[in-house]
Amino acid sequence: MNSLEIKNAVINVMNREINSAVFSQKELDGRDQIVQEYIEKLVKKFLNSECLTLDLAASEPAQYLVGQSEDFIEVAEKLTQFYFEAIKTWEEIPEGDLLFFRAEDGYGKTYTGMVKLDFSAKYIHLIDYDDDNLVTNKISQNKTILPNPGQGVSCGIIVKD
Repeated sequence: MNSLEIKNAVINVMNREINSAVFSQKELDGRDQIVQEYIEKLVKKFLNSECLTLDLAASEPAQYLVGQSEDFIEVAEKLTQFYFEAIKTWEEIPEGDLLFFRAEDGYGKTYTGMVKLDFSAKYIHLIDYDDDNLVTNKISQNKTILPNPGQGVSCGIIVKD
């Protein structure tokens, strides 16, 4: 697979702390280098993994993902809501976001996907100011770091053509 042209992409946040999903009302900019690189690496890693290959008829979510004439953002929202409702009480399932995309490679093949991006916790530095306006450097933990695209994803659907 050569490089991908991102036609549509949206990321929806699933947040157990507020017991809700936060839906994007705008698509990601598929021409943005970071978005392009992130999705392309995820797709390549996913397709080169030992993923399960099924006939489209065997997956209702995959059929819905590619078979709807609705707006791409609406399809992503409905699938996110369905997925979030199904997993929100299962603490064993790692928290994460859902990334939806439609892309085309240089050969005219279309890739439509929904992948779960499991969060990881990383330590970061923060620059803060106290009441006297003095700089206070701190260490904090960010628990909502997206996975490195080279890691791959453990859960997702990619429909090719």
